[in-house]
Amino acid sequence: SLPRGTVVIQYEPKNIEEVNQYPELLTDRSLTSNTGLDYDYAVYKNGKLVKDKGGPFEDSLSYKAPEKSGRQFIKNRNGYSNLIYRADESQVVVVKKELNEITQYLSLFSYVFIFLLLVLLILVILRRTTNIFPKSITDTFTPKPSLHNSIQISILAIIVLTFLTIGMVTFFYFRSDTEEYHASRLSRKGRGVISSSNYWLKVNAKDSTYILDIKELAKIHRLDVNLFDNNGQLIKASQEAIFKTGLVAEQMPPIPFFKMTQKGLKEFTERERIGTLEYRAAYLAVKNKKGENVGFLGLPYYSEQGDFNEDIADFTGVLLNVYVLLLVVAFIAAFVTASSITKPLAVLKDKLRNVQLGKKNEKVVWDTKDEIGVLIDEFNKMLAELEVSANKLATSEREGAWREMAKQVAHEIKNPLTPMKLSIQYLVRAYQMRPDEIGPLMKRVSGTLIEQIDSLARIATEFSNFAKMPTAENEYLNINDLVKSVYNLFSENGDVDMQLEMDEESFEVFGDKEQLMRVLNNVIKNAIQAVPDDRAGKISVSLEKYVGDNIQIRVVDNGCGIPEDKRHAVFVPNFTTKNSGTGLGLAISRKIIEQAGGQIYFDSIDQEGTTFFIELPIAKKETEEV
Repeated sequence: SLPRGTVVIQYEPKNIEEVNQYPELLTDRSLTSNTGLDYDYAVYKNGKLVKDKGGPFEDSLSYKAPEKSGRQFIKNRNGYSNLIYRADESQVVVVKKELNEITQYLSLFSYVFIFLLLVLLILVILRRTTNIFPKSITDTFTPKPSLHNSIQISILAIIVLTFLTIGMVTFFYFRSDTEEYHASRLSRKGRGVISSSNYWLKVNAKDSTYILDIKELAKIHRLDVNLFDNNGQLIKASQEAIFKTGLVAEQMPPIPFFKMTQKGLKEFTERERIGTLEYRAAYLAVKNKKGENVGFLGLPYYSEQGDFNEDIADFTGVLLNVYVLLLVVAFIAAFVTASSITKPLAVLKDKLRNVQLGKKNEKVVWDTKDEIGVLIDEFNKMLAELEVSANKLATSEREGAWREMAKQVAHEIKNPLTPMKLSIQYLVRAYQMRPDEIGPLMKRVSGTLIEQIDSLARIATEFSNFAKMPTAENEYLNINDLVKSVYNLFSENGDVDMQLEMDEESFEVFGDKEQLMRVLNNVIKNAIQAVPDDRAGKISVSLEKYVGDNIQIRVVDNGCGIPEDKRHAVFVPNFTTKNSGTGLGLAISRKIIEQAGGQIYFDSIDQEGTTFFIELPIAKKETEEV
C-alpha cells in the first residue's frame, strides 16, 4: 500500500484586469443597479498589509478588529468611513470610502425639498380641479390673491422657468458633447485597432486573417472586437457569449456589409440595438500585404450608454443641488423684494382706511423719490384737496340743510295761517254786516284759531325736537311691559284688528322710557295709517329674543306698502307719504334707537304691507362685589 500523506493547496488572490465593459444584456440587473459604489479596500494578514486598492492604507493594522470571525464594525476616521471585517483568525479586511457629509446632507435636502414641492403642487392642482379636500385645509396651500403673493409667484416662476431652460439646454449640450466625444474616441480606437491588425499581417508571411489574435487586440485597446470574413460571416469574437446566446447574429449587419463591399468604403459607423441596449459600432476593412481585402473588423462600443448614464446621473445630482440652493435663495429674494414693494402700499392701505371727512388726516412720509414715492406724493396731495373739499362740502351741506329746513318750516307754518286769516276776515265782515250775530260766530272762529295755533305749536315742537334731541334719561326698564302698554293703547281702536305675541321670558333694556314709547307710538300709528280705507286693517306686534343678546320688536301691517322708489328716503327728515305731518317721526325714531345702541329698519312689499324691525341690546346689570 502507498504511504499516506497530506497535500496542501494554497490559493493566492489574483487581480483580474477588466479588458472592456461587459455588455449590459449579459449582466444581472441587480449587479449593475447600484452605481457609484467605488470603495477602497485592504487585506491585512497577521496585522500586516498584504493587498490594497486605492487608499491610502497603513502598513500595519491600526484598528482594533473584531475578535470573532464574521464580525464587523464601522469606524469613522480622518474623513473616511471604515468597515473592519474579520475573515478568520489571521485575516482582516478594511473597506473605506471618503465621507462627504456636506454633499450627502445637501443631496438629501434637495430630494426632500423637491418632493415637498411636488406634493404641494399636486395638492394645489387637486384643490383647483376637485372638491375632495375641505376648504379650511386647502386654503392653507392656496395662496391668497394679493400683490405680495403675485410678485413672489411671478419671480419664482421666472426663476424656475429659467432653471428648467438652462437645465434642458445644458442637458442637450452635454449629451451632444458626450456623443461627439465617444464618436471621436471610437474613431481613434478604430484607427489603433486597424493599425495593429495591419502590422501583424505585414510581419507575418501568411496572407490569412486567422493569424489575428482578437482577444489580444481587445485587451490592448480595451474594446470588444469581432472578426468577419469577406462574406460577412463571423470568424472570431472577443465576447463570444453574445453570439452563442443568439443575442446577435453571426453575420455582419447588411448595411455596413453593403457599404464596404459594394461602395468600397474602408470604414463605416452606425448605431445598433440589442433589445433595449443602444450602442455605436464601427466596421473596418482588413487588408493583407498585397492590399487585398481579407475580412472586416467589427468594434461594438457598448460602454457609451453606460458612461453617459453615469455622467448624466452625476451631472444631474450636482445640478439639482445647485438649483435647489439657488431656488431657496430665490424664495428669500422674492419674499424680500415683494415685501419692499408692497410695504408702502400696505401703509397707504391703512391710511386710506383711516381717512375721514371733516378731520385732520395724517400724511404718509416716504423719502425715496421712486414710483412709490410719486404715488405717495399724489396721495398726500389728494388728502390736502380732500380736506379742502370736505370743508366746502360741509359748509354747502349746512347751508342746504338750513334752506331746506326754512322751506319746510315756512310751508308748515303757512298751512295753518291761511285758515286763520280767512276766519278773521270772515269775522270782520260779519261784524260789519250782522253785528247782532257776532257772538256765536266769535265762538266758532275762536275755536278754529285755537286749533290752528295748537298746530303751529306742534310744528314748532317737532322741529325743535329734531334739531336738538332731549337728553335721554336712561334707566333699566322692562321692555315687555312697555310694548304691552303701547299695544293696549292702540288696541282700543276698533278700526283695525290688533294682535300681540311675546315670549314668556321678560327682557330688560337700558334706555329712556318716554323716548322708546314715542318710537313705538310712531311706528304703530304709521302702520294703522298705512291701511287703505277699503281694506280691513290687521296689525301684528311681536317681541322675542333675537340673534346674540338682542331683542327684536316687529310691527307688521297689511297696508299699501312703501313704493320701491321711496324706500331710500323713509328715515330722511321731512319725508312723508301722508297728506299731513312734518315727516320727522321716523327720523327722530331712528336717532332714539341708535342712541340706545340698537337699530331700526323695515321690509316692505308694495300693495301688501310693511314690517318694521326694532332691535335693542338686552341690558346686563353690573353686580357689585361684596
